[in-house]
Amino acid sequence: MGMGKGVEHRWVRRRTIGTYFLVLLLLITLLAVGSPRLWSLAGMALGSVLLGGLVLRHYLNRLRLEGDLRQHIQELEQARQILQQQYRTALNAMAERKATEDEIHQLAFFDPLTGLPNRRLLLDRLGAALKDGYRSGQFGALLIIDLDNFKQVNDARGHFHGDQLLRQTADTLDAVLRDTDSLARLGGDEFAVLLQGIGRDEESAAQVSELVAYKLQGALEAAFPMGDETPRVSGSIGITLFRNQGITIDEVLQQADMAQYQAKEAGRNTLSFFDPALQSRLQARARLEADLRQALPRDEFRLHYQVQVNAAGETVGAEALLRWQHPERGEVLPGTFIPMAEETRLILPIGDWVLKTACAQLAAWAGDPSTAALTVSVNVSPRQFREADFVEHVMKVLERTGAPADRLELEATESLLLEARDDARDKMLRLKERGVIFSLDDFGTGYSSLSYLKRLPLTQLKIDRTFVHDLLEDDTSAAIVASTIALSDSLQLDIIAEGVEGVAQRDWLIEHGCLTFQGYLFGRPAAIESLDLNGTPYGAAMMPPLKSEAASLTLARNV
Repeated sequence: MGMGKGVEHRWVRRRTIGTYFLVLLLLITLLAVGSPRLWSLAGMALGSVLLGGLVLRHYLNRLRLEGDLRQHIQELEQARQILQQQYRTALNAMAERKATEDEIHQLAFFDPLTGLPNRRLLLDRLGAALKDGYRSGQFGALLIIDLDNFKQVNDARGHFHGDQLLRQTADTLDAVLRDTDSLARLGGDEFAVLLQGIGRDEESAAQVSELVAYKLQGALEAAFPMGDETPRVSGSIGITLFRNQGITIDEVLQQADMAQYQAKEAGRNTLSFFDPALQSRLQARARLEADLRQALPRDEFRLHYQVQVNAAGETVGAEALLRWQHPERGEVLPGTFIPMAEETRLILPIGDWVLKTACAQLAAWAGDPSTAALTVSVNVSPRQFREADFVEHVMKVLERTGAPADRLELEATESLLLEARDDARDKMLRLKERGVIFSLDDFGTGYSSLSYLKRLPLTQLKIDRTFVHDLLEDDTSAAIVASTIALSDSLQLDIIAEGVEGVAQRDWLIEHGCLTFQGYLFGRPAAIESLDLNGTPYGAAMMPPLKSEAASLTLARNV
């Protein structure tokens, strides 16, 4: 078994000291019993032994010190290695913490897709810009940019290419701006630009911000290479100026949003400055939307009906028309709230209420022999039609109300037939198999196409009131109406003209082959309790004599 260095040194030291004392004892004994000559020799030996002892002691002490030093060096080396490891661990922990903090900061203040500042960081910078503007007297500007046709690119090419387009757009816009300007992505396809120190005069500040906006629009018009295609985008830009301390961050952002909305409404690829009058209109619109959300729960909607008559003056049906009776505003026009209902998807519950109410009335008429033959026309929103369960829902309403399916006429618009045309055709065919009939509303005002007229299961075309209104004074309108009548006849579709307000209009329509009408000449829309279903005073008995050809056509259509 091997001995450690310390144990070995101690063993050598003990053996050496023991030998040393043995020799010393021997010399002392010789001195005690020997002759003087031996004493001299013994003295010299004793001196040598003592000197040797000192040398030995020094040697042994040196061995001990070297052993201790060597041990201390080893301990110090171990301590150094431990400290070095702890130092590296601490450095790594600090680096990881710094990386985590940087990542958190990046996620909190920057857009992960484009790397631009996000809404939160923009609002922070806007707050600082408001303070700087108040102190310096310099105007600043906030520009909000909305890409006009990004949705089409995203839908057609997919989200990958959509994200690529957003990154390219961010790089393109950033290249136009100064280093002191702030470009941010607010979300979706919306970007914002914050300009600071653009002048003390409002007019000159407006000119600077307008120039920047035009440069941004020019940059957006450049082609964006994307695979085999190079889609082009444009931007609608809203601008608001700020300087006063009294305005808040939210108000500045709201004003820029309103201006951008106005630019969008003006035709896109335009720019617009914030207008206080616009703010008033949008605030009024927001209040109206809030009221609209409560209209159905508060039972403020009413259905009015406008009669539809034939050439003999007989009522053949009625169109259900939605009315909103506001407790404070009075009657709100459909043109005011229907588009809003479409935008907010409130049209779905509202349209459901209209369909149920109209079908309940149709069931009531079906139970009376004098009104059993009447039809009810109900306008269907494109949003309603796109619902996956639209067919099942209509049939469920018919079943619950007991209304006859073959007396329900659903009016669709041309815009519906442009979106998911195959889906629309499939749903129309399924409903027609169950007896429901379809009319194409406002024919000629949209994107009329003979191809879908041929493919869709339509029963009737409805001539828009704008053409009927001008047909006696405008040759173009008269030609469009006459062509529509001829087209319906060739496709074996019924035809009805809406907006008929005068006898002369009605006579012209009869002469050209349109034998069903709707308009103020026969009755204004009215609540069901005020609706006159007994015909009009403008029936065949009071009509002026017609040409024989038109009279024959009238008889043929009524057979």
